[in-house]
Amino acid sequence: MSMRVSVRYHLFMMDAWGIQAYVCCKVRDTIIRSTIVVWWLLLLNKDEDTRPPSPSRKIITTQWLSRVLHSTVTVVQEEELDDNRGFVGDMLVLHVESDNDVNGGSKKKIHSLVLKTSQPQYSSTRLAGLGGIREALYYNSKYAQRPMELGRIPKTYYSHGSRWLGEMVILMENLQESAPGFKQSVGVNQLMGNQIWGVAEDTPKTINKLELLKAMYYHAAEAHAQFWMDKSLLKESWMRNANWFHGGDRHYWEFSMEAARQGWEKIRTNTTALNYPEGFVEVLDASFAKSSWAKLQEHLKEVPFTLTHGDFHASNMIMQLKESSLHNSSNADDLLEGLKIFDWSEVGPWEPVTDLAQTVVSDLPKELFDQVEGVLKAYHVRLQELGVKEYVWEHCRQRFGESGMERWIWVLGAMSSLFDITSTGLGQYFVDQMDTFRQQFCPDHTHFVLKSCGYVLPARD
Repeated sequence: MSMRVSVRYHLFMMDAWGIQAYVCCKVRDTIIRSTIVVWWLLLLNKDEDTRPPSPSRKIITTQWLSRVLHSTVTVVQEEELDDNRGFVGDMLVLHVESDNDVNGGSKKKIHSLVLKTSQPQYSSTRLAGLGGIREALYYNSKYAQRPMELGRIPKTYYSHGSRWLGEMVILMENLQESAPGFKQSVGVNQLMGNQIWGVAEDTPKTINKLELLKAMYYHAAEAHAQFWMDKSLLKESWMRNANWFHGGDRHYWEFSMEAARQGWEKIRTNTTALNYPEGFVEVLDASFAKSSWAKLQEHLKEVPFTLTHGDFHASNMIMQLKESSLHNSSNADDLLEGLKIFDWSEVGPWEPVTDLAQTVVSDLPKELFDQVEGVLKAYHVRLQELGVKEYVWEHCRQRFGESGMERWIWVLGAMSSLFDITSTGLGQYFVDQMDTFRQQFCPDHTHFVLKSCGYVLPARD
């Protein structure tokens, strides 16, 4: 065989071997993939009764509940919650009967649980932006362990959130049911007076609103002290705000800020439906005009941060009251024992006092604003008692006023971009609350550089 023929022969054989190897690899990969698919389908069919529910398949079986509750469940009854839809979540109350108590007892008992799922019509992008997945991830994270042990947040039995599938499923205790040792569970918004819609007839009248606010601040101080300047928070890309600290998600921030600015433009000239206090429009106009991504980045380099709830207001809180609190006024430490905070869909690293200011504007009667500084001082003292010594009072007081206005200017615009706030009294209430807050804490400010925002998306994908 000549040299040229030999080379051609070997090249042909190499090509043939290469083709053969390629075909073998493809066949091997196809067999492996097919085997995995068949195995998964067989597994699903075999364990149909133990599969967890999903947003599109709300089948709740006693077998699944037995597995997650570590108890033999014999009966489960489902009940729709009135007005149970949030922006992204559906909720069912489950009345569960088991042969032994979820907490380790031996008697047959009825347990009341809540199943919260994302709405199946939302895409993964929209659901992730609106925080539904974030809440499920929080309950599964190390950041929820200590608050759950203390009873400060709902006890969860199952929590699943998938950014890839765009879904969440959470099974938790029903906070509307009183825990052992407590007589009545009441929404904190009711105890605060539910300023817009009014309170229910059975709402206790003995709770001092400023002591209640102080209990809320003590709750926040515990979480803030535990994760003060904890850099691990900034690595949690699923948390709200985390990526901003290292320059990420600029498009998200700018889109949301622009949506709020456009919402403000919709209502700023509507003086028929809204009565704006003197100087209010000018302050908001200047605030939107002078805010930018570059200024946010500059601010984040020097600001103290910690783990924050992100949507800290009374409608996201339940108070479980003892018999004594129903007849006599309780102090903040007594109230703290029964306070639980839920809906952690906006959780993330941020300035601590922004949350504290949010609930003042949201919930507290404006006639009490002149007494809030004393409650804030109590928060600062508690924070120092818990080990945070470097956070000076002057900075705490200053940023309480500024960051509260920064958040609420954005919130007012964001709400206006999503729905009509002028026809229900909602818009006027928040305008008046914001202006009273500004006059109390930042009377000389002509504008606020906006920093805090959530995720605002169009009504449809």
